[in-house]
Amino acid sequence: MKRLFLALNLHSEAVQELVRLQCHLPAAGRHAAADQIHLTLHFLGHAEFAPVELALGDISAAPVPLEIGAVGSFQSWDEAVTVWAGVRLTKELQDLHVAMASALAKTGFRPETRPYCPHVTLARYKRGVSDTALAEFLTSQSSFRIPSRTVAEFVLYSSELTSSGPVYRRERTFALR
Repeated sequence: MKRLFLALNLHSEAVQELVRLQCHLPAAGRHAAADQIHLTLHFLGHAEFAPVELALGDISAAPVPLEIGAVGSFQSWDEAVTVWAGVRLTKELQDLHVAMASALAKTGFRPETRPYCPHVTLARYKRGVSDTALAEFLTSQSSFRIPSRTVAEFVLYSSELTSSGPVYRRERTFALR
């Protein structure tokens, strides 16, 4: 079994803007590498690849306009902090998210019960990061925006956890139509 997730890749211009935004973050954290910046749609965890791939082939959904704007953070149960850039939840994005959950239900997948809050992870900080530095970043970047661009495919990724962070591998790409 592989550790799998579904994601939308961002256009290269959006990735470049997000990398520039990361330059304003406190340095103490682990910044997402440019080649690993994406919008997660569903995290499947350890799952059998073949049934997931087969279920995803049945999805019919429209291309998704992605508009990135605003920044924020949330704290995990272990007091780690994740800093993110928000993604506007459009009808197309919501429809794709629901279609994936429905298709994956055939494999035994159980989606999150929390509402989907699309975001792109910029950095993660272990406990003890300066609240002041993070607050300054969030305030100074409150008007951050990347104009909408349409994404016409989604990707099934595998993820391997290593001591230097996760390594993502593109397993299969599916067209949105």
